[in-house]
Amino acid sequence: MKPTRGTIAVLAAFCTLVWWTQTADVSAQSRALSTQELAVRSDVVAIGTVAGMNCEWSSDKARIVTRVTIAVREFLKGGVGEQELTIVTPGGEIGDVGELYCGAARFHTEEEVVVFAKKGEGATMNVAGGATGKFTIERDRITQTMMVAPGISLQDLRAQVKTAIQAPVPEEK
Repeated sequence: MKPTRGTIAVLAAFCTLVWWTQTADVSAQSRALSTQELAVRSDVVAIGTVAGMNCEWSSDKARIVTRVTIAVREFLKGGVGEQELTIVTPGGEIGDVGELYCGAARFHTEEEVVVFAKKGEGATMNVAGGATGKFTIERDRITQTMMVAPGISLQDLRAQVKTAIQAPVPEEK
């Protein structure tokens, strides 16, 4: 079935509405944050494995959110004594209904990650900086070094976070 102009217009309007109703941190994100900015803005920086994900309706039943549980191996900032970190991200799937938010971090079960998180509403934690606040850890096939991005090793990222925490940059107003 070929979509009509009306269907396309409704879909475009819906996508625009969804984009505008994202969490403040994601929708306000206009550029990728540096590691230093992420570290300063975050309450917690953790290295671990995605242990589970659970999609649910938000408290007002207006949107779907996903609770991501991370089994933490190491905290670079915050989280003293905790072994798990639960982060709430916008979007997910419940039954036949799915929501996808541009600019939001996406997780996969058993994925190795570094997450920059900040306190959200109530007792929830959210990814700081949207998708820029989550790094997937992968082993380089040639060097066997754990990498978080092209040219950036996990060891380098760890050092950048520790340096930023010791000498934070003033936050933007």
